[in-house]
Formats: sequence, structure tokens, C-alpha cells
Amino acid sequence: QLVRQQKQLKGMAATVKGKKLPAFTATDTEGKTVSDSLLKADVNVVLLWASWSMESKSMLQYLRRQQKEHSDKLAAVTICLDAKSQETAEQFKSEGGNIPVICDGQMWESPVIEKTGLSPLVINRGCAPLPACIITDKSGKILTRQPAKQHDLKEELTKLLK
Repeated sequence: QLVRQQKQLKGMAATVKGKKLPAFTATDTEGKTVSDSLLKADVNVVLLWASWSMESKSMLQYLRRQQKEHSDKLAAVTICLDAKSQETAEQFKSEGGNIPVICDGQMWESPVIEKTGLSPLVINRGCAPLPACIITDKSGKILTRQPAKQHDLKEELTKLLK
């Protein structure tokens, strides 16, 4: 437990506002390699979500709409916490997802969650705050990192996509 928390702290310290998003590579639910190199738009979002979190699903849908509307300015990668990656892949595909989804079935133990600093240290009533996101600029500089609500993301993206 202590080793896990030390790794989480290291990841969180590496992803504070003003720092560069750490490099990461993973495989998405379609078997394609996904990395931080996809995040070269003016505004980039790394979203941590789970299908069992209604706020997560709502934010994911919002992010999809924004990415379609601002495809020239906005890029995104999502990381799903679901344990069953195949079910997540099928569900996401059926909903018309065009944003890469990383779901390795390892839930909070996923190396990409650790690398991006999105692993939780503060657990509220047995449940980590979801969704969570990191927003970066074109150079990978972190503009914000937070557990998020859809209205927070909407406000931030409205400001950044002007």
C-alpha cells in the first residue's frame, strides 16, 4: 500500500500545473498504439472516466461533441477505469466514439493512470473523484489538472478554444 501511494505521489507531482505532461504510451480498445504524441492541438484533454459513473459518461459525451466541433483545435485521449476492456470497447464503438479510449482492465492499477498522475490519493467515501482530467496546451504544458465536473470542463474549454 505504501509503495503504491509513493508511486501515486510521484505521478501527481509530475503533473502539476505548469509542468509538461509526462510521455506515455498505451494500447487503445481498438488495438492501436496511443501516446502523448497525439496531443498536439491547441488544447488537449486527457480524461479519466468509468462507465459506472454517470458524471463521467456525461463528460465523455460533452468532450466528444466538443472534439467534433473543434477538431482543428482540440485533441483528446480518454482512459477508462472499467475492469472489462472488451465490453468498454464495444460500448464505446456503438456510441460512435472518435476519441481514443485506453482501457487495459487494470482499473486504478493501470500504468498509464500512474504515468499521467491521474491516480487518486484522496478517496471520498470509498470512491475516487471521477471524472478527472488534465488539460494541456500545444507544447504539452499542463494548464489544469483536477477532478472535474462537466460545467468546469465546459468553462475551461470555452475560454481556451476562443
